[in-house]
Amino acid sequence: MTEPELLTEVPAALKRLAKQVVRGFYGMDHALALDVLIRNPCVREEDMLELLKFDRKQLRSVLNTLKGDKFVKCRMRVETAPDGKTTRHNYYFINYRLLVNVVKYKLDHIRRRIETDERDSTNRASFRCPCCSSAFTDLEANQLFDLMTGASDSSILGGQESKPHSRKYMVSLLKGEGHHCGGVLVRKDFVLTAAHCKTKLTVLLGAHNIKKKEKSQQRIEVDKYHVHPKYKDGYDYDVMLLKLNTNAILNRNVKTIGLPKKDGKIPANIKCLVAGWGMLAPNTHGPDVLMETTVKIQFPHECKSLWGNSFNTSHMICTHSSGKKGGICQGDSGGPLICNSKLQGITAFTLKDKCDNPKMPHVFMKVPYFIPWIKNVMQIRD
Repeated sequence: MTEPELLTEVPAALKRLAKQVVRGFYGMDHALALDVLIRNPCVREEDMLELLKFDRKQLRSVLNTLKGDKFVKCRMRVETAPDGKTTRHNYYFINYRLLVNVVKYKLDHIRRRIETDERDSTNRASFRCPCCSSAFTDLEANQLFDLMTGASDSSILGGQESKPHSRKYMVSLLKGEGHHCGGVLVRKDFVLTAAHCKTKLTVLLGAHNIKKKEKSQQRIEVDKYHVHPKYKDGYDYDVMLLKLNTNAILNRNVKTIGLPKKDGKIPANIKCLVAGWGMLAPNTHGPDVLMETTVKIQFPHECKSLWGNSFNTSHMICTHSSGKKGGICQGDSGGPLICNSKLQGITAFTLKDKCDNPKMPHVFMKVPYFIPWIKNVMQIRD
């Protein structure tokens, strides 16, 4: 009888499953800790502290949660130094043997909770109209809100209506007569936007309410589409310059926005502004007027951990997605990310059909990185 073959390496599929489970059921700190354990089968506590830059209390809180769910195991080891002094060290590793059972348990728990919520929502009166005092169940309230606005929130994921014509550089890119993408006027004859927005476009300048024909508006056709040469219908290098057929008329409602001078590091946690006419919530309609909100820059390694190969730290930025508290959505592509009054990003992508998912950051192309290409294109004479 032959001996069964022993596994000397964790299968890649099992590693991917571990990542998905932590991202789905735990927080960002847990995802970062698990990423270290996936890359290193057994890690000493002191090494994890050095890699993650956590304090010991924070790290142990994260690991104790994962240990309590039988996800991670810990072993203590007594080690002897060359001088004969002994010290105790905790070593952590993923309990792959029980991983599948953990997944089954959590999915079953979620299924039961959803079934209970759905059953309760048909009977529970949770909304009372302030005008007529009528009571509605969750299900009836959702139907009412869908009929009125498509969402219970009335802003760009928690934002507010911009002061009319305060963002004079904002551009609405029209596909036919409807809003398709955002953009910014970087010179009187050039608009910067996202490459994935490319189609037959008309540039609308000086607009606040894009459903009205305001006197301040200028409509200009596109003469040439300059897509970044490395863009390949994916997420990477998603920038495009539009050469206008005629120059924009700069006035009190239409102005250009200056380009940053160099490719520098953008600090995490600083507040920035995003604006656009994109959807108010996933799979709904967009507003008539320009909306804006503030967001916070997220650490690049956090974005890389969550988006994987879709995120390139050299020329992408990401922001905290906090659902109703603020963010971008479909239709905001190509719009600006303004930090300290400087154009730092161009809206690129969110989680498909789930732009309000708080676990997945919103991603922007880093404008300073593309400055040499932008200047080169704008210097070309027809």
